[in-house]
Amino acid sequence: MELALLPAWRGQGIGGGLVQALVQEATAASLPVTLHVEPSNPARRLYLRAGFRHTEELGFYERLVWLPPDPAGECDEAAEPGQQQQDGGRLRS
Repeated sequence: MELALLPAWRGQGIGGGLVQALVQEATAASLPVTLHVEPSNPARRLYLRAGFRHTEELGFYERLVWLPPDPAGECDEAAEPGQQQQDGGRLRS
């Protein structure tokens, strides 16, 4: 799925509201959210503020992933901030 706002509608919080709603649904379902964005796209900052983390470069795009909160409250303190680690089939930062 591709999501874009016409220039006249940008900067009014619409994109942020959509991302927030998506993250809320993903939290409720305990599911990750993955997206691809051009590194120069201003929306990238919105995604990073919403908790998405860079995982890999994909040609002209960058893969970002948002992970639901760990219900056990576990945290991998050995990982550098923004680094992703594989843990039992689940990525975590």
